[in-house]
Amino acid sequence: MFTPESLRPRTFWQTEADRAEQAGRFTEALAAAYRAHGLWKLWVPAEYGGAELDLPQSFAVIQDFARLDGALGWAIALGAGGGLFAAWLPGEAAREIFAPPEMLVAGSGAAAGTRTPVAGGFRIDGSWPHASFLDHATWVTGNTRTAGDADAICAFAVPATEVTTEAVWRAWAFRGTGSHRFRLAGAFVPEAHTFDLAAPPRLERPLYLFPFFSLATAMFAAVGLGLAQAALDEWVPSRSAPPAAVETRRAALQTHLHAGQAELADRLAEAWETVSQHGELPEAAQQALARACIETTSALWHAVDALADAGGMAILSEKNRWGRLWRNFRALRQHTLLSPLS
Repeated sequence: MFTPESLRPRTFWQTEADRAEQAGRFTEALAAAYRAHGLWKLWVPAEYGGAELDLPQSFAVIQDFARLDGALGWAIALGAGGGLFAAWLPGEAAREIFAPPEMLVAGSGAAAGTRTPVAGGFRIDGSWPHASFLDHATWVTGNTRTAGDADAICAFAVPATEVTTEAVWRAWAFRGTGSHRFRLAGAFVPEAHTFDLAAPPRLERPLYLFPFFSLATAMFAAVGLGLAQAALDEWVPSRSAPPAAVETRRAALQTHLHAGQAELADRLAEAWETVSQHGELPEAAQQALARACIETTSALWHAVDALADAGGMAILSEKNRWGRLWRNFRALRQHTLLSPLS
């Protein structure tokens, strides 16, 4: 249902991904396609017009799009992720934010702002980095610490028209995500537009009961699997590379990819079943899933990087698709949820 080829021709996705890479932001055509096909509403509750797609299916969708281009998979992992917040916001606010078909909630996970209680809500100040697809957002979320109580973290949602965007995304990888910084200075946010992901969700269904960071880690790992598959799809070795050495490295990547796909699919299916039946995922299971995601992504990255040795100078070109996925994979491992040093 949500496979790239079932929605648009492969040439459309790759052409627009190339344009996004050059522009440093998602193109209007890509944003329109994501909205038209509900890709940013995969995790929005059904009552607000979302697909409320289960995590094993979502994992496959993200992997398929990342196989075409890393930014395409990242756009679903991040863009759809904002839809989860509907389960924590009050019903009226959730409908206002998530029901419109053009909805895209962008944001930053950093607790980079402060909130001061005032009548009816809060005054919020701060500057938040790495808000992917901010140029196309309808609403923006961020995390704050309460003034005078640094341990009290709470999230907020504001219309995108209320934030000041700082176009600072000049990155070496994931260029097409347009992950800019945004600022708020004394903005009033009604209490109904704030939420706490550490609290139980208002909608107690499996997608929203699944631990948020476990979900995010698994979906980011799906991007890594897609990039690894693309590394095999797109590979064109340097003429000077020894054929035997190239084949050995290709075979190693293929082995890690098959093993990683099987292990992560099994672990995610098991975790999803646990949450579906019991409404929670034990801490030990959360840690095991995170460890599997980190170890799989790490093994795939090292296999892709080893293959890069046989790519010659061609992969250094900005227009080389293999070089792009190599850079994107390196950037993926920089995320704190997938870093082996986290």
